Order: sequence, then C-alpha cells, then structure tokens
Amino acid sequence: MRKILILAWMALCMPLVANATPTPLPCSTSDVQVNFIRPLDQPTGVNIGPINSGACLGAYVGNNSMFLQPSQGNLGFKDDGWLNIYGYGAWFPPSGPTSVYTEFWDTPGAFIISLDMLQDLRTEGVFEDPGWIRLGKDEGSGFIGDSSTKGGLTYTFENNLLTFSNCKDIDGNHAQCIGGDAVSGEWSFNPPEISPPELFDILGGDFFDQLSVVFMGANTFAMYTFSLSDLGLDPILPGGTKFQFAGTFNLGNTLGGAISNVELWGRDPTGDINRVPEPGILLLMGLSLLLLQIFRRPSAR
Repeated sequence: MRKILILAWMALCMPLVANATPTPLPCSTSDVQVNFIRPLDQPTGVNIGPINSGACLGAYVGNNSMFLQPSQGNLGFKDDGWLNIYGYGAWFPPSGPTSVYTEFWDTPGAFIISLDMLQDLRTEGVFEDPGWIRLGKDEGSGFIGDSSTKGGLTYTFENNLLTFSNCKDIDGNHAQCIGGDAVSGEWSFNPPEISPPELFDILGGDFFDQLSVVFMGANTFAMYTFSLSDLGLDPILPGGTKFQFAGTFNLGNTLGGAISNVELWGRDPTGDINRVPEPGILLLMGLSLLLLQIFRRPSAR
C-alpha cells in the first residue's frame, strides 16, 4: 500500500516538474564588453579594454516580444514603451492558473536609478519621462531600424546600426549569430558618418547619453547598458568626430541557450552639457560620446 501511495504521489508531481520554469542565472556586466574604437574620419581604430557594460538587468524568464513598444512617436515619453514604465512587470505565461508575475525593476524606468535622470520631453517643466527610444531590432535577418516621429517628420534609424559576427554555439562551433545556435561572438555599433538632418529636426538639442541592448534567448532575456551619467564628461557637439565601437558578448551562462533576437535602445542625457569633464573609463566615455554625437533632442518643448 505504501508503494502505491508513493507511485501515486510521483505521478501527480511529474506534470508540475515538467512544466516548471528553471530560474535563470543572474546577468554579469562582463557578459557584454567593448574592446575597440575607431573615429569615423580615420581608416583604422585602436584596441582598448576590454571594458564591461556599465550595468545589467536579468536574466528574466519570459519573452520580450510581449512587452509594450513605443507608440507616441517613439520619443521616450513616460509609460510609452516598456523601458519607460515605472516598476514594470508582466505575467508569464500571460494568462492561466500557472502564470507568474515578474517585476523587472522598481524604478521610473529601466536603468533609471534616480529621479534627476528623468526628462521633460513631453510637458515643459514636468520631469517625468525616462527617455528611452527603441532604435531597432535584429531577429536573425539583420538589424532593422525603428522610426521616431514628431509632427509631420519621421526618421528611421539606420539598418545594420548594430551588427554581429564570428559567433559560436555553446560547444564553440561556428553558428548563426541571431536566430541560430549562437551564445557568444562579436558585436559592432556602426553609426552613419554624417548625421541626418531629419534626425536633428525631430530630436534636436541635447544628445543621447546611454545605450541599452536586450538579448533574448528561448525563454529568458537580459539587458545591458553603457552610460555617461557617472563619468561627468562633456558631450561632443554637432560637427565633432563620431565613432564606431565594437566588442564581444557571451550569454551562454546567463541565457542558458541560443540568442533569438536583440533589441537596441538609446536614452536622453541628463544634467548640464557644459559641465567640466572628469576622468573616466575611456571606452565608456567613447561609447557615450558616440551616442551623444549622433542623436539629440530639443531642450524646450
């Protein structure tokens, strides 16, 4: 009788075990690194670092395609796009008795660690906007740029703004970088050498100071950011030299599987652009200055 009860108990528990979602490993800032910089007015660049990403979030169980994407012009407004939502969370799966609610951050937006990082992008004098703009996504067929719209103007960010190469699977074999079996490889951020006037007409004014990349696996995702906020550096103004950056990534431990898609986001700067530069990490400075040089937004709306 005891054996029968044990077998019955095991039979009841087996479906629960089979449907259980494993807890992903926490991300590490060393998952994504920068090790190369090239001024776009020069034929060659220099190797630097490697320098880890400034911060990371995740890995989280779920699918980033379920989250809200920007709709109000893709201009970084509060509650428009999931990186701009306070204390953002979601149910995984999205419905049913086995759904689990996951809280991704308990701040005004992703990587918004203090209230003075918020912007007054929509209502003059009201500092409530996190400022995250989705620049595009790679689902295995190359990076496709998103668009930002203001009034009657629309600008579509560069395709192939973010590219991947020399990718490998968990066993070290060569693999398709995105949408294949790859967990590691090399990345490159490739801005246009000449800043499009349409982009300045829409975003004008101050520049972006932060970049975030979201790597999605089969059922987990993690986010990595590079920021100027803790470096106290002057942004490069229009007409200054822009940069290409490159580095490596290894998400094998964090995602526990191959990379299915990648999203790229940029965020507005904070503080006074005329502040005096302070010493900082050269590569993070360069990456931030690149973002500041390419994209900018009006200081008054």
